[in-house]
Amino acid sequence: MVSYAVQYSAFVTIDRGAPEELHVQVADLLKRQIDSGELPPRTKLEPQLDMAQHYGVSRGTVARATGKLIEAGLLRFVKGKGLYTADPDVIKAWRKKAKTGVNPPRGK
Repeated sequence: MVSYAVQYSAFVTIDRGAPEELHVQVADLLKRQIDSGELPPRTKLEPQLDMAQHYGVSRGTVARATGKLIEAGLLRFVKGKGLYTADPDVIKAWRKKAKTGVNPPRGK
């Protein structure tokens, strides 16, 4: 049996009345978990269907959210294995960009 690092808090919810689309809210929750270290680098995420059930959204909503994070470089998909958080250097560069607004040099 595989153990996943995602620990859901009873206080984490999706606000259906919020102006942000549901997939944006899910992506923001995952980004916060990555940024805080709750989801360390190279951590396997649980299947999208399980995340969808927890958040009370469709699997498609979770797929859109994780797709945005793959595009941003914070998650990576390994065929036949699943979704993982990015390598430490990628997350470190993302944090720096988030704080300074400056893109890291290419190739780093």
